[in-house]
Amino acid sequence: MTGTVEFVARYKIDGKGTRLHEISRFEKIDGRWYYLDGQHL
Repeated sequence: MTGTVEFVARYKIDGKGTRLHEISRFEKIDGRWYYLDGQHL
């Protein structure tokens, strides 16, 4: 089984706002989800 998650993380570095927007792929193996990779948008 596979799944995807899209998220946006916002944070500051030295007072400057930035963000990370990613679609991540996961695979479920033996009842646990494992991160496969992500595509930055």
